Amino acid sequence: MPVGTVPSMSLILSYSTVRVRGVIAQAKFWAAITGGHVMAAHGGGSVVLPVGDVEIHLLEDASARPEDTGLVFSHGSDSLPAEISRLTGLGARVVKKVNRGWGIGEVVLADPEGNSFIVSSSDAEVRAFEESDEAAPLDPFWADAEQPELTSGTGTTVAAEG
Repeated sequence: MPVGTVPSMSLILSYSTVRVRGVIAQAKFWAAITGGHVMAAHGGGSVVLPVGDVEIHLLEDASARPEDTGLVFSHGSDSLPAEISRLTGLGARVVKKVNRGWGIGEVVLADPEGNSFIVSSSDAEVRAFEESDEAAPLDPFWADAEQPELTSGTGTTVAAEG
């Protein structure tokens, strides 16, 4: 099957739902971080935000507890540290950073109600790493990051370089 072809029996993600306590405040936050806009506000406290070809449905639930949304985003900024700075300026909180080595990784964040989501290095950052002959110096951004053990194809543990 040619690349980019969708099989006729495949699933296509339409939307993801996040239960929140304050749907209006959360809609403003999620619209700001995704660059989206509130597409529909329904009676009963639900808001729809289009994000690319997918929608995030925010459902008001007074008993909602912070949860892992399962949402993973790539970013369009110059760098992951710059994007995290933008997001924290909008009210997100950094939960954990995971340095995959060589200046790429992912950051787990929480929205103002504590719902977690992930932002990973952009395709451009990964491409720059793949095209580089040497490791980039460790950016201070990653100083407090989790450093997972890396293994070679033979199972030998190798040190992650910064």
